Amino acid sequence: MARQPMTSDLDIYRSANELIKERGLKGASDYVADRIHTLLELGDQHGANVWRRIRAALLDLSGIKFKDDPTN
Repeated sequence: MARQPMTSDLDIYRSANELIKERGLKGASDYVADRIHTLLELGDQHGANVWRRIRAALLDLSGIKFKDDPTN
């Protein structure tokens, strides 16, 4: 199987930031969830993993904290 190119953290955060600008946080979150679902249905694990990283970046950029998250 061919190796997929690694997507940089900078590219991930740029993508997440653009999605928030274009769709707002809720719209971006919904869009990312749909992309992950579609890619998994198509059997594209690598693509789904990239979108999972974007989802994590959305959460990071949002500043949302959960009760059990460690604080710095």
